[in-house]
Amino acid sequence: MKMTSRLTEVRHIVRDATVYGYPMVEHYRVQYAYFCDRNNPRYQRGWNQLYQLIEPEITDDKTILARGPKTSGVATPCALIGLDLRAEPMVLTLAPVDDKPCFSITLIDAYTHHVSDISSPISGNDSGHFLLAGPHWKGKITDDIQKFICSETQLVTGVVRLSRFGQQELDQLKKIQSACQIRTLSEFLGQPAPKAVAAIKFIPPLTPEAQENPLAFFDVLNFILTFCPVHPSEQMLMTRFAAIGVGAGLHASTSELSADMRQAFAMGMVDARADLNALKKHIDAGEVAVSALFGTRSHLKNNYLYRMAASAPTIESNTKEYATYPAETVDIVDIVDIVDVPDARDAVSQLWR
Repeated sequence: MKMTSRLTEVRHIVRDATVYGYPMVEHYRVQYAYFCDRNNPRYQRGWNQLYQLIEPEITDDKTILARGPKTSGVATPCALIGLDLRAEPMVLTLAPVDDKPCFSITLIDAYTHHVSDISSPISGNDSGHFLLAGPHWKGKITDDIQKFICSETQLVTGVVRLSRFGQQELDQLKKIQSACQIRTLSEFLGQPAPKAVAAIKFIPPLTPEAQENPLAFFDVLNFILTFCPVHPSEQMLMTRFAAIGVGAGLHASTSELSADMRQAFAMGMVDARADLNALKKHIDAGEVAVSALFGTRSHLKNNYLYRMAASAPTIESNTKEYATYPAETVDIVDIVDIVDVPDARDAVSQLWR
């Protein structure tokens, strides 16, 4: 089918929006499983609550989202914290530790950018209070705060690790964890809480198969973007995405489009996956370092294809300091049918897996 210039433009925008949003949709599926869905076996605690990694009968936590270095003899229990920063900042209070074991908390925003690390090697082994605020907070930082961390997004995931070097450190790990706290800033300061914000009506995430449906994919992305103020470097990009209904508060509907336009949407997603596969070949050949795929916005320099690759289940991840793998496959909802364009559906099904 010959594509007009308008169809070609839409296909290119869909490709770019898919690359941009793929890691965010993947990350959201993990957040929903761990912090929202009480019926999911991966559920740990609700938002702004600290999950206890170690139970008396457990010596190795299997719900590991972030993959650490493959070092023999080292066990790394891992858990996640879901942080909702809309109402006010949160204060993480960590206990002092000896040289062994050590702790680390890697903070990842809704864009899947690396926000900051709180860890023994970086912050020291002394106890401390760490203030994490959302993008619009303008409050005062008190002297007893060891470090102030500002996130670009209102929702943040904390990947918590406690490394031990044998069974003998298990009791020490329990003491460390029991002394750790997560509190709102008002609770930490002993002040009245600010006005409550409305509860979030979380929408069901997508299975990897359901992400083949452009309408479903962009609906989830638009929901996530409501917690992500537009970064100055992305103003023009988001204006471009709005042309296909992608953006906070928008709705990308393909149901009323012509068959040609629906195919342009579907093939744009095919193009995104093809670009990912092409990058993976360079990664496998050692031409692109895996560590280059992860990090802060300033490190990635808005390389959205790198960000997409970092969340792809087929890419093993290790950052320069820590392994951060902010996505995994969690089956939550039934598969949604893709747009009714057979050739586009087949192409997506082959490439998106």
